[in-house]
Amino acid sequence: TEGLFDFARFHQRFRELWKTVNEILKVTHVRRIGFVTEERLENPNPSEALLESLTKWPSQSPVAGFNLRFVERVSESPSFNEEESAYVNRIYSLYDGLLDKEHPDQGQVNAMLDIQRYFAPLISGNMADELLKLHNKDYLPAHKELKARLATLGLK
Repeated sequence: TEGLFDFARFHQRFRELWKTVNEILKVTHVRRIGFVTEERLENPNPSEALLESLTKWPSQSPVAGFNLRFVERVSESPSFNEEESAYVNRIYSLYDGLLDKEHPDQGQVNAMLDIQRYFAPLISGNMADELLKLHNKDYLPAHKELKARLATLGLK
């Protein structure tokens, strides 16, 4: 739900914490940073709604335990190579809320978005600035797109 997480406050605290920790540890060669977000959408039959909205599979009986996970790779390089290129993974997980390991919830569609930026070459230095770039350039547009896709599929 929007409004529960204050990114500006989190980012400021992360910046302070990173500065303190990195003065001691001198972290170098960072390969990946990321964010995870979850949308919970009320639905009386989440597995059936997900199966109907996301697949062409005809259901002949009640459906339970629906779970779909896939990755989109976004690269600014025309010659993308997973081992040598910088890129962003968008990992989508759409599943019945009863399958949630930490907070199982009947009557919920869960839609998770995991955004991960992979760096090539590896980076060192100010992770707070990189986190802010990832948030503004990749996470916010991808999260907005996820919500729009869910609405288009009738999952609101």
